[in-house]
Amino acid sequence: MLRIKELRFQGIVLLSLLVAIASIRIFLSSSYFDLHPNPSKKVIIAFRNDDIQEFSGTRQEIDMFNLFKRNHIPQTYATVPFKTDLINNKGLITILKEHLRLGLAEIALHGYSHQNYGKKLRSEFMGMPYDEQYRKIKDGKEYLERIFHTKVKTFIPPFNAYDANTIKACHENGIGILSSSHFFPTQEHSNIVIANHNFLLTNPVQYIDGASKYGSPLSIIIIYYHSFMAEVYKEDNYYSKIKEIIKLIKKSKGIYVMTLGDAATLYPGYFRDKYLLDSWWSKTAILLSFFKQNDLRDRLSLLYYSGERSLSLFIAFSVFFIYGIFMISGYGFGLVVAMTEISSKTITAVLIFVPLIWLVIMYSLNGEKGIGVLQMTFFVTYLGFFFSMTLHMLFKRPGRIGKYNE
Repeated sequence: MLRIKELRFQGIVLLSLLVAIASIRIFLSSSYFDLHPNPSKKVIIAFRNDDIQEFSGTRQEIDMFNLFKRNHIPQTYATVPFKTDLINNKGLITILKEHLRLGLAEIALHGYSHQNYGKKLRSEFMGMPYDEQYRKIKDGKEYLERIFHTKVKTFIPPFNAYDANTIKACHENGIGILSSSHFFPTQEHSNIVIANHNFLLTNPVQYIDGASKYGSPLSIIIIYYHSFMAEVYKEDNYYSKIKEIIKLIKKSKGIYVMTLGDAATLYPGYFRDKYLLDSWWSKTAILLSFFKQNDLRDRLSLLYYSGERSLSLFIAFSVFFIYGIFMISGYGFGLVVAMTEISSKTITAVLIFVPLIWLVIMYSLNGEKGIGVLQMTFFVTYLGFFFSMTLHMLFKRPGRIGKYNE
């Protein structure tokens, strides 16, 4: 059993950790993170409609195209050049050309043929040699420009996967904008603007409404969706969701709509300033959702879309709160193990071999070769356990912390 002195010391440490985590949770719910009204707020909305061509032509999709046309709302059409023979899809080409003529469309290059060449992670471009990426982007861009008689300046990689070679190939082919998601960040982005999507069509409209009233002077919201999916996910009711957003746009003075390419061209500094922060925001939102902290996730989203300055602090403390809970759990587990009087050699073996086993499992099963939510959860739990067991082993060595007291 634990000696009185060790038990008292470890109890104080555990209580201190609990108080720290509780204080962080209270701080996250405090008025410090309230939204700040901004009467001069400006919101730019860009609709990014992916996978145009392969699945295009359903009645529901054409109805959505017409909805944008009737309300004079532009959108960016991420068009796949070579999945099938696009030139024979005359109905789709006619619709897109009409929208181009009315100033309601941007034709963006959406890969080459939208094929998956990734072994563990779906990708058409990421991991491919530079020469191959350059050729595919060049051929696809020239093909779309020849059909639609418009300059293609935006590249949207299939499966949202890209790497530094993709950015270089885009730049060398005269493409100045790339739009993906926040889960494939690369530092090689100085030559082009990375304007990633940050809003799914299924998200509540309250975030757009809040962004139009609070926070920094400018918020840019890129709404990502697949119009053909209206046929697949009928319960999500894409048509009604778009109508709801358009209704909000019509009644709000500070909300404007433009294509993704135009937004990135007009506000390149905005996207460059938010590039890394966006990645942290998206991962933190997933972390909070994964552990059912929906109230914190909603507050995080309101801070993000509104562009509040306190966003970075909220992200940091949210991460500390979630992983702090697991560190305390590991620490508590270490106390239980210590009470069973396991030998020092056994404890040392566990402390060494458990992380090694974890690394083997992570790199054999995880396709992205990175640390995700579950991996980090295990890691911080282990740190708590390691901390607790290290203190226990020090107490078992007289002269390190002090002699045992019965």
